[in-house]
Amino acid sequence: PFAYWSFNDEADRLEDCSGHGHWAVAKDVERDSEVPPGIGEPWSRRFKGQGGYVRVAGSEDLHLEQFTLAAWIRLGSNKTHSVISKEGHDQTGEWRLYVREDGRVAVRYQVENRDQMAVSAISLQPGAWHHVAGSFDGKILRIYVDGKDEGQATVSRPLPSTKAAVYIGATDDESGFFHGWIDEVKIWALALDPKVIEGQARAEGH
Repeated sequence: PFAYWSFNDEADRLEDCSGHGHWAVAKDVERDSEVPPGIGEPWSRRFKGQGGYVRVAGSEDLHLEQFTLAAWIRLGSNKTHSVISKEGHDQTGEWRLYVREDGRVAVRYQVENRDQMAVSAISLQPGAWHHVAGSFDGKILRIYVDGKDEGQATVSRPLPSTKAAVYIGATDDESGFFHGWIDEVKIWALALDPKVIEGQARAEGH
């Protein structure tokens, strides 16, 4: 991965296990022993849905022309949950992986308040762990749930470049707060093959 946070750190400064130096800082997020099945790692992070998040400082190398975003999540309630996001306060964002209020998982970016988005057909319910992922190959956005391709969209606009920080468990420091558990957050600087994403979900948790 281009960046990888396992959430096994004891402190609130979280190591980028990919070795690329994208250290993160957790604010009002608790370390928890509730983890996805089959992961083999002892800790996740529990997000309260009321202001907590993990932040990675913005940098030039976090502007990605292609990407795959992935994480294990367990919802604590039905609401809009941001899993991982790089969006500015002006709503022009490079990318965002999130769960909508109806439980459907989406990956999007926004240019001049116009969404470029792929949304899953399946809706998640609170209480169970799921592997979610979104990818962009420069032309097509794809969304995956538990390794299955759940939807795609051909987009007409290139990714914008912003200096926004990356947030896990929030859209930014003011909104989109996740309620539940997040674990094993990964970013790749390319669109992974669907079979690779399926293998990630199976190998890690099924």
